[in-house]
Formats: sequence, structure tokens, C-alpha cells
Amino acid sequence: MLAMTVLDRATMTEQLSAMRFPAQYLEIFESFARVRGIDPEEFRAALRLPGGHTGHRGNAVDGEQFLRLMRFARHHADPDLPLAAQLLEHTPLTALGTLGIVVLTSSDLHAALDAVLRFYPLVMPACEIERQEHGEFLHLVIHLRLDFGDLQEPLTEMLLGAFGTIRHHVRSGQPLLELHFRHAARHPPETYGKIIDPSALCFGQPCNRVVVPRAHLDLPLHTSSRATRHQLEQQLEAEIVLLGPPGGFTRRVREWLQ
Repeated sequence: MLAMTVLDRATMTEQLSAMRFPAQYLEIFESFARVRGIDPEEFRAALRLPGGHTGHRGNAVDGEQFLRLMRFARHHADPDLPLAAQLLEHTPLTALGTLGIVVLTSSDLHAALDAVLRFYPLVMPACEIERQEHGEFLHLVIHLRLDFGDLQEPLTEMLLGAFGTIRHHVRSGQPLLELHFRHAARHPPETYGKIIDPSALCFGQPCNRVVVPRAHLDLPLHTSSRATRHQLEQQLEAEIVLLGPPGGFTRRVREWLQ
């Protein structure tokens, strides 16, 4: 793949080590482990994770640890169900920390998606999200920053599937959005039912994307709070500045091609 042509293995390891996933991911995987009957201490020991809810560098899990979490979960998951669907059962929007609260307190779907586009590097450094306008539809195209090998598909499903969870907080009696995946379906559509309407899943598509009808962008969230969102948005603005400019894979490929 192009990713591995441009980035050698040593560079990929360096990239993974530099990624910072919020410590809330530990809680997500620990919750999954409890449901599967795995002792939390054995869970952390198997992943070479420290005790408590923190990674080796403050309140974060690095990219290599995150991949170990994904592999551990896949090993213990129900093989008849998508791994992403099983993990997203333990991933409410509040698990995304401050960004999750900002999304929940947004006035409408448009404001919620805008918050995701601005601040997603704080919670999901493994990807880049590109906004595209297509007539009556808004496309959010997901690009993984690295080739994650055998975890590429479940990670992609988890990333896109997280958008599906917002439907619980929007006043709508119809499917809110569609999830398009490049890869072929590995499980029946109904097995994704807990995270999104199965009719809103499309596999074998040109790219990985979330497709939102423009008519839905004005739909209100029943958890909105203008004051709370404004206060927490300021906090996220400060955090994204500290994070620095994104060293995204897309930009590096463009530079390499030039």
C-alpha cells in the first residue's frame, strides 16, 4: 500500500508512539473486558499497561498501546458480531471527554459535526477527516493516517460507527446518516443494529465516509445547552492550540509527490 511505500516500518513505529489517545479509551476497553468476563488487572497486565486509568505519558494511551487494546479486544470478542459494534456499545459520547460533551450540548446536528471536524485530533489522532460538499449531501471522508494492517477494517468501522451514536440525541424519526465503507461486508447488516440502522450501511464504496443529507443538518439535539457548549469549547480551543499543527499523512504524501 502507498502508506507503507512512503513510510518505512521504523517511521510507522515512531508515528504510533507519538499518537496520544485520551485515557477514556482504557475505560472503554475495560468495560468491554468486564462484559467478556476478563479481570481488569489481567487485562492491563496482558497489554503492559500501568494500573489505574492512565498511560505511560500522563492521561493518554499511545498508538502502540491502542493497537494492543484493539488486538486484545478482537481476540476476546464474539466472532459472530462486528468488533466495532461490540466496542461501540461501551462508547457513549461522554467517553470522548470534553469533545463528547460539546457534541451533546450542540444546538443542532450541523453544530455537532462542526465540533467534531474542529477538534477530532484530540480524541482520534489515527485519522484525518475531510469535509466535502456534494449537492444535497455533506460527505465526511475518513482517511487513516497509517496502514493498520489487519486492524484497518475494524478501526474504520469503529471510527465511522461513532458518528452513528449521535442519532440517540437528535430529534428524528428517520435514519440520520449513512456510513460508507470501502471494504466488503464481513457480517450481516443486522449485527450493526445497536450502533446504526442497518439500512444506512453501504459496503464496497469508493471511500470511507459519513454521508449526511443537508436537510438533516438543522435537526435539533434534545441535550443542547448553549452556555455549557460555549464554556467547554473554549477549553478545547486551548487544547487544540497546544496540540500544534497536524502532521497529517495526507500532507506528507503531497510533499513526497511534489
